[in-house]
Amino acid sequence: MTKSATALTLRRTTFDGVVRPDDYGVWWRGRDIGRIHLTTQSVPPQWVWAINIAMAIPPSCRGNSPTLDEAKADFRKAWDKFLPTITEADLQEAWKTEDEAEARAQRQRERSGRLPR
Repeated sequence: MTKSATALTLRRTTFDGVVRPDDYGVWWRGRDIGRIHLTTQSVPPQWVWAINIAMAIPPSCRGNSPTLDEAKADFRKAWDKFLPTITEADLQEAWKTEDEAEARAQRQRERSGRLPR
């Protein structure tokens, strides 16, 4: 796969319309590919990051960092190492799987009377 010059971007995470502080989705080419969030479950608190795509992801694609800036840099390093190991077809299959899962979840929300996201 040719490396894309497209940047990774962070978007604040929202659940049920509520913005979560210190919680970000990582986006690439218009798709959510991972997450960076602060956990206070450890002392000192740590920034947890992970690449989350519907395919086998190696353990090197997740970790903890002491600061948000370090978490962003660590995520970028992991992404830059992981991206050349997959093909465009791998990505298209992952996007299809994720889209189908979201469509099923949307139908379930509609049947249960929950408002759509």
